Amino acid sequence: MKDKLRGSIIVVTRNRSAILEEMLNETRKQAGYRDFEVIVANDGGEIDIKRNLEGTFPEIKFINFLKQEGYIGLRSRLFKEARAEVVFFLDDDSWFEEEHALMRAVRIFEEYPQAGILSFGVRLPNDRTIPQSLTGTVPYRVASYMGCAHAVRKVFFENNDIYDADYFRQGEERDLAIKCLDKNYEILQVNSIIVYHRQVALNRDHQFIHGYAFRNELFFYLKYFPAIPCGIFMLKCIASHSIFCFKKGWFAAYFFGLKKFINDFFKFLKKRKPVKMATVKKYIYLKKQI
Repeated sequence: MKDKLRGSIIVVTRNRSAILEEMLNETRKQAGYRDFEVIVANDGGEIDIKRNLEGTFPEIKFINFLKQEGYIGLRSRLFKEARAEVVFFLDDDSWFEEEHALMRAVRIFEEYPQAGILSFGVRLPNDRTIPQSLTGTVPYRVASYMGCAHAVRKVFFENNDIYDADYFRQGEERDLAIKCLDKNYEILQVNSIIVYHRQVALNRDHQFIHGYAFRNELFFYLKYFPAIPCGIFMLKCIASHSIFCFKKGWFAAYFFGLKKFINDFFKFLKKRKPVKMATVKKYIYLKKQI
């Protein structure tokens, strides 16, 4: 069965069944949809997606997790269960605009054997796009990717946890990206394949989110950068986040992130596995090209 599948699609959701149903309906419109498996996980949400949606989407595998594990940890868990060689990760409010997107992405992996991750162009409801310009049809190398929709070549990562669940939220893309680059695989930006990111309005605590982004950026440098660049980039990170947070008056975000970093420092120190210096240089170079 694995050989017949063109790809696996993984979606993690929580208490957003309405937008999830819209997303799944849009995904169903993809050419060759029946050649893809779809796995949807409910991350400890109160809404029983299996009971509510299984009748409408009998071809989809729905899994209810009773306890919230965090979407990063669940993505790693479901990645190991995916049966296809190409695995797509989609947010529950994101879907491909063009009906041949999935098949085109699979063909790009076939055309570029060193591609480990594909990142797609993103269009937001206000017509803003990421990256700012979606011109050009040739994939190009980048340092990281957009988490709302991306594809991974499974064989490159299947013996490891694809994501580090200790990040909990914010910054897992950077972690996977540098592992990909250190293996000498490429991350390709494909602007000719566009994802519409609905960005459903939520009552989000933006200071809480930024606090985790601050904490996790520090952990990223601690975990992967060799000693000297590690120290330099951690100091730069502390300085840039302090300026940003104090300008916005986000004192809670800054001190929350710093406290979380101090509390979890030794847990991440045990995970320290510096990449090659050449990888750091490549990562910095590619980030400057954006």
